[in-house]
Amino acid sequence: DPAAPSFQGTGGSPKFGYGDYTYPERVYGCMVHPPLTRIPGTATDVRLYAKQPVNMPDFTIEQVAEAFDTKHFTDCEDVGFSGGCPSMDFPTAFPEKKIVPHADNTLAVDPSKATQILGAPLLAYTGPTSAHFVVAENGTSTTSQVVVSNAGTGIGPFRVRATQPWIVVRHPGDSLSRTLDGGVAVGDEMDVVTQAPRVDRPRLAQKGYDSVLSISVAASLMPAGNSTGTLIIEPLLTPGASFVMTVTAFRPEIISIPTATPTLATPTTTPPTPPTSTPVPTPTPDPYPFKAVAPQLGKDD
Repeated sequence: DPAAPSFQGTGGSPKFGYGDYTYPERVYGCMVHPPLTRIPGTATDVRLYAKQPVNMPDFTIEQVAEAFDTKHFTDCEDVGFSGGCPSMDFPTAFPEKKIVPHADNTLAVDPSKATQILGAPLLAYTGPTSAHFVVAENGTSTTSQVVVSNAGTGIGPFRVRATQPWIVVRHPGDSLSRTLDGGVAVGDEMDVVTQAPRVDRPRLAQKGYDSVLSISVAASLMPAGNSTGTLIIEPLLTPGASFVMTVTAFRPEIISIPTATPTLATPTTTPPTPPTSTPVPTPTPDPYPFKAVAPQLGKDD
């Protein structure tokens, strides 16, 4: 909401943008100041939902202040946040201070609108239910492929989970730094744009979208010898069955950890070559490259 106090600038223009806030601040901000949306065919803006009361963590309460002690974060970070970080948990209700849970007063969305937007997805899977991976001495591994398609309509989101951290999922051709925790498959009744139209090129689209997943192992995260784990792909909007792959892998004692993208399956389509364009001018360097943005302050000091 541009009218929210933390967005106020001079001359009616926002002083701070979306990227100036951390994720928790954005969540709290949207709860207290719901975004506005324009009613189609009118000049009237309405809020997407009702304002929700929020209690920020009260550090005068000993249990809350102790949970935020940085030692807990450091301890959990040392073990990779395995099992979350229970030492940073604190009660969300303190009746003696009149801090109690409350129900979300947002009205339920009209089910017909959800159906109109999301359709009736039904996920289907193509791929082996078991796979064995071998890590080479150079640290790369063999791969396997699973294709998630939508035999129904609309957009079908899914989640990717693994019982072992060394089981990794990417799209073919992705870099080592990118792994997937989920994705979507789109029904054939929808056009999926693969190239946006411009003056120098046409609009290109395909019917539906299948999500191609390349499964491999991260050698640096697995012990030497034989290892076993499970990969699970589960639908999020439909009651359909999940896809389960039993994974076994072997890693030699001594390997060289790769720093480049491993050899993965070739993508089914070749992305179009971007057209030649006029070079973009180099922006003027920021005179305050290490500035900190703090809401409610009038200028950089």
